[in-house]
Amino acid sequence: MGYTNFWRCKPNLDPNKFRSFAADVHKILEYPSVSLYFEHDSAEPPLINDDEICFNGAGEDGHETFIFTRVTKIEDWISPEDKDNMAFAFCKTARKPYDKYVTACLILAKLYFEEDVEISSDGKISDWKEGLKIVNDILNYKVTMKGKSVEKAILKSLVLKKNKKLEEKRKLEEIKKAAQEEILKKKEMQEFNKNPIAELMA
Repeated sequence: MGYTNFWRCKPNLDPNKFRSFAADVHKILEYPSVSLYFEHDSAEPPLINDDEICFNGAGEDGHETFIFTRVTKIEDWISPEDKDNMAFAFCKTARKPYDKYVTACLILAKLYFEEDVEISSDGKISDWKEGLKIVNDILNYKVTMKGKSVEKAILKSLVLKKNKKLEEKRKLEEIKKAAQEEILKKKEMQEFNKNPIAELMA
């Protein structure tokens, strides 16, 4: 079959998340290090909109076209045996140069849609490193991948990111609380100083 990337996703992904996802995809495909087109034999640029991402390598550097859509027809892509109602799709890249942009897009999809998207490939986690570098370098993300499964690695990275945000939120709330208490103390002192009894005692 040749080297292939796989993904499963909910048949109707969140439109707002997809819009943001597509905007990030546009950034990473804007100045690629390899030639990318709508199809391998086309002169048209990659297709990126609020409902679909579609691109391929150029000529012999292309293989199967990567197509990632927001909405998937259930009857076309979901097996009756698939009880969790996830659509299945794949893109055979044969490890050609555009593969790193396919993996970058799939990493982004996982980051945006989390449990609604599952990603994998024929290869090892090391085969995703170039795609990860593209995401981190161009978008200034700090995603890490450690382990044997790219799916679990990115989920772990998401959990760490969420925990960090929760910790930052907790610290911010503590700072706000301390500031509010300081303001309250100042107000109480001001009220105390206005009290005639306080003036007599002064």
